[in-house]
Amino acid sequence: MLLKGENLVKSFGGTIAVNDVSIEVNEGEILSIIGPNGAGKSVLFSLISG
Repeated sequence: MLLKGENLVKSFGGTIAVNDVSIEVNEGEILSIIGPNGAGKSVLFSLISG
């Protein structure tokens, strides 16, 4: 396993940006995160990167 995050949560005031998201990426896998503006993609990457 190359990367694993479990039950990630992030909110800004009363707005929940990411709620109970788990992600696992194994060596050799390619991952793409897509979604509309404001869906929480950048917040998810910020949580993963620390």
